[in-house]
Amino acid sequence: MASFYRSKQNAEAVNLIDTQIWICSNQSCKCWLRDEYSFSQKPICPMCQSSMINQTKALPQIVKANVY
Repeated sequence: MASFYRSKQNAEAVNLIDTQIWICSNQSCKCWLRDEYSFSQKPICPMCQSSMINQTKALPQIVKANVY
């Protein structure tokens, strides 16, 4: 059981980077998405259909793998 807790202590720190995101303008909606995954220049919230606002958020870096 002690080795279980020790493995959590040795976990790598997550590398956070400032990332451009879109957040929903509706205060009751919690939806947001990364700008690089947006299909339009001014996206509409997929959850409530409200407009979205461009902001920056510290998020873990996503490493894209080559599928070829």
